Amino acid sequence: MPLDVGTLYFAMGYNAWVMSNILFDLADQRLHQRFNLIALPVVAAFIMAMWDVVLDPTTSTINKTWIWHGSGGYFGVPFSNFVGWYFVVYLFFQAFTLYLAARAKHTPLQTEGQGKAYWLPPVLLYLSVALGWIVTYLIAPSGSSTDAMNYVWRNKDIYETAAIVVLYTMLFASVLTILRLLQPKTSA
Repeated sequence: MPLDVGTLYFAMGYNAWVMSNILFDLADQRLHQRFNLIALPVVAAFIMAMWDVVLDPTTSTINKTWIWHGSGGYFGVPFSNFVGWYFVVYLFFQAFTLYLAARAKHTPLQTEGQGKAYWLPPVLLYLSVALGWIVTYLIAPSGSSTDAMNYVWRNKDIYETAAIVVLYTMLFASVLTILRLLQPKTSA
């Protein structure tokens, strides 16, 4: 597995955390509430896993950055990969959430009261990664790739599927988060 995976996962993990936090109306400020303590890492892990679902078929089957020796039904990637990554990412987010909750009285986060400009860059970065997959589909060369079980996949099919999946996962999550961020505050 390439060394840059950890760095990439950390960077995308930050974006996923911020997006989840925005969707839950800055739940990191209310981690004493059990719902926020659990919901924030659950949703952040889903946002993070969306990226992995889009990334893995091209990275493993076309680019052969890593290889699944048993192959899998999703363009050479097994179902267990996605369940495993979701679980690992969830555990990291849950540990981080518990850490923040335990430290809240001593070192509260200074995110409350930050303007939209503070929250927008990680969301736009996640959105730009999503849009990059659509551009990749539009300019991807033809050809085919063979997975570890010698199954031949058409590259265009893999790229098209990535574009479709990104549209209804990463792009949707980005738009939803931006709309939540721009939603006018109502006075109670």
